[in-house]
Amino acid sequence: MGSHLPDNPNLPTPQMFVEFAHIYADSFYGSEQDASLRVMKEYLDRESNPDSLVVSAILIDDLHIEDHTLDVNEFIRCILRRGLAPDHVVFEGRLGPVAEQIIASLPCDQLVWEKFRKQSKEVLSWVDANGARIGLKSVYEGREEHTCALLSAAWTLCRAGVYEFPSNAIVSLTEAPVTGQKIVSVLHEKYAGVEEKVIKLITAQGNEDLVDRLELVFFR
Repeated sequence: MGSHLPDNPNLPTPQMFVEFAHIYADSFYGSEQDASLRVMKEYLDRESNPDSLVVSAILIDDLHIEDHTLDVNEFIRCILRRGLAPDHVVFEGRLGPVAEQIIASLPCDQLVWEKFRKQSKEVLSWVDANGARIGLKSVYEGREEHTCALLSAAWTLCRAGVYEFPSNAIVSLTEAPVTGQKIVSVLHEKYAGVEEKVIKLITAQGNEDLVDRLELVFFR
């Protein structure tokens, strides 16, 4: 199974934009990625047909990682040898500008700064009506860092076409579009908690309709 979308920039918005083979920048291709490819193939066999327009991408988690040991070219070759071909590669840590746009879109009265004097750190959180908090970013020694939940929301919203990908965040391997009608994420179940926060942040923006376009496919 090769690429699911011909290299044609004039095609309509793909029916699906699928994330698969999620990996950390200090890691290597392994059994989790193998499982992701297997589950993705099963999903596409079940939910699409030869005429479906499907675009796919790999998200590389380079957040808070200093030693980037991942050889991206070799990683892609591993995927190609197993019969799948991603259209795009995206680096999560470079979605910061979109993360800031999300913060600006949230109701101001639900944003709270907390100061932690011992760590000399400030943390910005979104607080729901029940007082539950989702961390958005921290400021430590003059350096801002966005949380995984916020950057994951940025990733989802870019794929949905709400925001544009920063030019340095995405490497396109084909001319496939960078948005889709249905936003599918094939992920290990350990990411379920993060994805719950993503849905809450998207809903807090007032994008409830977008949630209906999301599909989470978890595996163990």
